[in-house]
Amino acid sequence: MSQQVKVTIPQILGYLDSGMTRKEIATELGITMQDCKRMFQHSDLKGKQAKQQPGFLIVDEADATSNADNSYQEETQQPSY
Repeated sequence: MSQQVKVTIPQILGYLDSGMTRKEIATELGITMQDCKRMFQHSDLKGKQAKQQPGFLIVDEADATSNADNSYQEETQQPSY
Protein backbone atom coordinates (compact mmCIF):
# COMPACT_ATOMS: atom_id res chain seq x y z
CA MET A 1 0.00 0.00 0.00
CA SER A 2 1.34 3.42 -0.92
CA GLN A 3 1.72 6.24 1.56
CA GLN A 4 -1.34 8.45 2.13
CA VAL A 5 -1.25 11.94 0.70
CA LYS A 6 -2.43 14.76 2.97
CA VAL A 7 -4.50 17.43 1.24
CA THR A 8 -6.62 20.32 2.46
CA ILE A 9 -9.92 21.63 1.16
CA PRO A 10 -8.43 25.11 0.44
CA GLN A 11 -5.58 23.44 -1.47
CA ILE A 12 -8.01 21.57 -3.73
CA LEU A 13 -10.19 24.66 -4.19
CA GLY A 14 -7.04 26.60 -5.14
CA TYR A 15 -6.22 24.03 -7.79
CA LEU A 16 -9.75 24.36 -9.18
CA ASP A 17 -9.56 28.17 -9.12
CA SER A 18 -6.33 28.03 -11.12
CA GLY A 19 -8.11 25.99 -13.80
CA MET A 20 -6.72 22.52 -13.05
CA THR A 21 -8.95 19.60 -14.01
CA ARG A 22 -9.59 16.66 -11.70
CA LYS A 23 -7.18 14.55 -13.76
CA GLU A 24 -4.47 17.21 -13.42
CA ILE A 25 -5.12 17.44 -9.67
CA ALA A 26 -4.77 13.66 -9.34
CA THR A 27 -1.46 13.79 -11.22
CA GLU A 28 -0.25 16.75 -9.11
CA LEU A 29 -1.05 14.92 -5.87
CA GLY A 30 0.21 11.56 -7.12
CA ILE A 31 -3.10 9.77 -6.53
CA THR A 32 -5.25 7.56 -8.73
CA MET A 33 -8.35 8.84 -10.48
CA GLN A 34 -10.36 6.49 -8.27
CA ASP A 35 -8.97 8.21 -5.16
CA CYS A 36 -9.56 11.60 -6.76
CA LYS A 37 -13.19 10.67 -7.41
CA ARG A 38 -13.55 9.67 -3.75
CA MET A 39 -11.93 12.92 -2.65
CA PHE A 40 -14.53 14.92 -4.59
CA GLN A 41 -17.31 13.09 -2.73
CA HIS A 42 -16.43 15.25 0.31
CA SER A 43 -19.28 17.62 1.12
CA ASP A 44 -17.12 20.74 0.65
CA LEU A 45 -15.88 19.57 -2.77
CA LYS A 46 -18.97 17.87 -4.17
CA GLY A 47 -20.00 19.45 -7.48
CA LYS A 48 -16.98 21.78 -7.66
CA GLN A 49 -15.37 22.17 -11.07
CA ALA A 50 -12.34 23.91 -12.53
CA LYS A 51 -12.84 27.57 -13.35
CA GLN A 52 -12.23 28.40 -16.98
CA GLN A 53 -9.18 30.56 -17.53
CA PRO A 54 -9.50 33.14 -20.31
CA GLY A 55 -7.42 32.55 -23.41
CA PHE A 56 -6.12 36.11 -23.38
CA LEU A 57 -4.24 38.57 -21.18
CA ILE A 58 -4.96 42.29 -21.39
CA VAL A 59 -1.79 44.38 -21.27
CA ASP A 60 -1.68 48.17 -21.10
CA GLU A 61 0.37 49.40 -24.08
CA ALA A 62 2.11 52.07 -22.00
CA ASP A 63 3.34 49.43 -19.54
CA ALA A 64 4.36 47.06 -22.33
CA THR A 65 6.35 49.80 -24.10
CA SER A 66 8.16 50.96 -20.97
CA ASN A 67 9.00 47.35 -19.98
CA ALA A 68 10.36 46.65 -23.47
CA ASP A 69 12.49 49.80 -23.35
CA ASN A 70 13.89 48.87 -19.94
CA SER A 71 14.79 45.33 -21.00
CA TYR A 72 16.50 46.66 -24.13
CA GLN A 73 18.56 49.11 -22.08
CA GLU A 74 19.58 46.35 -19.66
CA GLU A 75 20.71 44.09 -22.52
CA THR A 76 22.79 46.82 -24.22
CA GLN A 77 24.67 48.03 -21.14
CA GLN A 78 28.33 47.03 -21.12
CA PRO A 79 29.66 45.36 -17.98
CA SER A 80 32.17 47.44 -16.04
CA TYR A 81 35.42 45.68 -15.12
